[in-house]
Amino acid sequence: LFSSTPYDYKEASHYNVQPVEYWAELFAKEGFTRDVDFNGSFITPWTVRYRKTGHPLHRIVRDYERKFWFLWKENNDLREQIFELQNQIAVHESIPDNLSGGLRSWLRRLFQ
Repeated sequence: LFSSTPYDYKEASHYNVQPVEYWAELFAKEGFTRDVDFNGSFITPWTVRYRKTGHPLHRIVRDYERKFWFLWKENNDLREQIFELQNQIAVHESIPDNLSGGLRSWLRRLFQ
């Protein structure tokens, strides 16, 4: 397990703050690669597990691509959902306040 904050420069005890790719490169030089299926966020958001597996490069790349695709897809799906919610909010906010309750309610249901 490895945990080193990639951004907390204010803390006095953090004297070698580096981005995650810096540490990943150092570990890779020693034959360790990130276990992409391990979630260490229960310790800190940046905790990772590096392993020396002996797997061939093509297998490591496959695991990285699988994880990258999953996160990319999740990110795009969430962006799409946010866009849809922003559109719904805009429609609701565009309905005038001075309409009668029944008509206002009907218009909101119509645009959902």
